[in-house]
Parts: sequence; structure tokens; C-alpha cells
Amino acid sequence: MGQQRNSTKENLLGAFENIENVSLDSPSWLKRIYAFFFYRSDLDTLVKLKVYLGRSAAYLTYKNVQEYSRSRAGVHWNALLGEEDFQQALEASRWSSFSITVELVGEMALIVLRQKTRMDPQDLAGMIGQLLKEILVEHQDASVCSAQELNALAQNMSTKMRTDALVPARSVVDIAATQVSKIFCSLPVHKRLHGHDELLLLNGLRLNLLQLQHEFSIRANFKALTELAQNHQTRSPDPDL
Repeated sequence: MGQQRNSTKENLLGAFENIENVSLDSPSWLKRIYAFFFYRSDLDTLVKLKVYLGRSAAYLTYKNVQEYSRSRAGVHWNALLGEEDFQQALEASRWSSFSITVELVGEMALIVLRQKTRMDPQDLAGMIGQLLKEILVEHQDASVCSAQELNALAQNMSTKMRTDALVPARSVVDIAATQVSKIFCSLPVHKRLHGHDELLLLNGLRLNLLQLQHEFSIRANFKALTELAQNHQTRSPDPDL
């Protein structure tokens, strides 16, 4: 997946820059075998991992907000984009969903790392949670969400990852169901849009997460990330306190 620079005041797209050009392979067994022999595990630093997680969250948002809405609008899509109210609703939906997809890709990465390494899940959760927090903070200028709301979400990321690490890892298919209703409720509404279908949205979110899991499993340098988690030792506050 392509990597982009963080957002600046001149360019507020952040992780969404050129997101429409991103494509993922379907997790077929043939491609898994090919990847095992020919793909390089390049996610071996905290900076690379953070950029990847932010980009993956933007991809999930793009596919399950904008592309989903486009499919529901059909031939009316271009006309809708010409309406300022719809543009604002779409932008609000995108940034509201981004904070949700950041959490989803964080849990996806945590699941994979727990399966592929012997590292203490709490150390993995601490490392990932800190990166998710930084991703949200770095997109404050771009987001239409209030700084107070985004800061609150950012501060909770480490605790959420820590809580996920306290219980047996769930399947990537299952974690989509925990967040799909929030994304569904944030989708833009317009008389020219066909009624939204939460089950259809859920199926798309599950497929996209599975594809990201496949890609992350290939690209993650597990030895390097294990050492980083061990050295990082950033644990969030106990969620029970």
C-alpha cells in the first residue's frame, strides 16, 4: 500500500491523499504462496508502521463511506457532489468514520502480531495504541471533528488496545461487527441516495479488513516489530481503574 506524508496546513488530505489509487490483493491461497516467496517485509520501524496504519484506516473509510455512497447513488453521484450540503455531509461522515477505522486497523494489527509473535500482548497493545493516538492527533487540522472530540478519542486509543489485549484475540471478521453501526449512522443522507443497507456495509467492511490482514501479514517484519514493542514498553493505564 502506498505511503504518504502527514498532513500540513497547505495540504489537509493527510492519509487520504490519492487514496482512490490504492488497491489491495484478495487473500487467495495462490497469492499468499506467491507473497511468501517474493514479497518483502518492509514494515520494520515505528514510523513505517504508523504511516501504514493511518493509510489503512483511510482506505477503509474511503471504501466504506465514499465508495459505498457512490454505489448507492448510482447515476446521481456527480450531481450529488455538486451540492454543497452533500459535500459537507460526506466530509463529516469521512472524518467521523476515520476515528473508527483507525481503531479497527489497530485491532487488526494487534490480532496479527499476537498470532505471529510471542510478545506480551500488553506491550504490543501499548505500542500500537500510542501510534493510533499520534495518527489522530496529526489529523486534527484536516478533520471536521472538533479538536476536543478528536483529542478525547486519541487519548482513549491506548486504553482500548490494552482492553483488547486482556481477552483472547478475536477474528478479524468479527471485529467489523462491533463498529459497523457507528459508521452506518454517520453515512450521508440524501433523497437521491437509495436507502442505506447496514448488512451490505458490514460485508464490505469485513472483506476490506480481511484484505488488509492479508497484506499486513505479508508486510509486517515480525522480528523487528517484536523488538520495537519490547523496547517501547508503553503501556496504557489499567482500563479497570
